[in-house]
Amino acid sequence: MIERLSKRADAPAIAIVGGQGDGELGNRLAAAAPNGVARSFCGSLALRETFALVASADAVVCNSSMLLHVAGAFHKPSVLLLGPFYAATREHVLQWGYPETTALGPELATPSLAEPAEAEAALLRLGLIHG
Repeated sequence: MIERLSKRADAPAIAIVGGQGDGELGNRLAAAAPNGVARSFCGSLALRETFALVASADAVVCNSSMLLHVAGAFHKPSVLLLGPFYAATREHVLQWGYPETTALGPELATPSLAEPAEAEAALLRLGLIHG
């Protein structure tokens, strides 16, 4: 998804956050944007700084984690990407979702991960990138 977004004419600045153990993965994700629009902050931000980054973001793309709740607290549009261990996206959203959340994930009938194009389409629907 980072690679797809970085190739757009209206490519957004992408901040990647995570803990101390996520540094290598964060760097690999940032490297997926060859034009430098993505930067990894994994392991380098305090919790307060991470929250401030979310508060200033136009949108958040995340898994089911604290970041989803921070985005919800700041009423930020978010795209939630759920993995195959979530049997029902709808139930997850009913329990943990926010009005600003667009959830993508497998359902029992279609146990596959959301494709990058689906996340990009969600960002288009939210008006965060333009078609």
